[in-house]
Amino acid sequence: MACIAIDRFCATLFPYKKYIDQRRCNIMIGLCWFLAVLLQSPTLYAMKISVAANQTSCIEDWEPLFDNESSLKIYTVILFVSMYLFPLLVIAILYTAISHFLWRHKTPGSGLAKARKDRSKAAKVIKMLVIIVVVFAACWLLIFVIQFLQFFAEPRCGVSPYLSFTGFFLSHANSAVNPAIYWIFNDNFRAGFKQLLRSWFCPS
Repeated sequence: MACIAIDRFCATLFPYKKYIDQRRCNIMIGLCWFLAVLLQSPTLYAMKISVAANQTSCIEDWEPLFDNESSLKIYTVILFVSMYLFPLLVIAILYTAISHFLWRHKTPGSGLAKARKDRSKAAKVIKMLVIIVVVFAACWLLIFVIQFLQFFAEPRCGVSPYLSFTGFFLSHANSAVNPAIYWIFNDNFRAGFKQLLRSWFCPS
């Protein structure tokens, strides 16, 4: 999401400068995957199989190398900052800058009708950007609220399994919701997606 925001920011405010070429795009994609693997790699050590009372479950256990209490808190804060707070600030700031630019930008020499059309398009894009930011914030908020309640509340706060599943589902649903948002508000995305489907199912 943050990389997409950076790409849109450069393309909108600097349309005549090619900041994101194919090479840099590949680097950004590779970096995203590297950071994702790096952030989740500690769980390869911490997640363990536990068998108790003839029941097998997967638990998070940082011992013996680390202390369970402090490790859970530190790892939760790292995930919160890197996966939620920092990306949210990046997309919010950049999309605000894009919205401000689009709303104030006027095409030189354009007539009143063209100006109204441009303003209408800008309003539609701004609405889409606001929805993207709000949906990202909402989808990921619950899962981190649950984690902070579980690991930082004194005494420890028990969370319903149904609530935990809801938070997990919403956080992952964000990736599925974004294409739907683009489909509704972005004509180019909709046309490109239709063309892609035609190439798959109706090859020439």
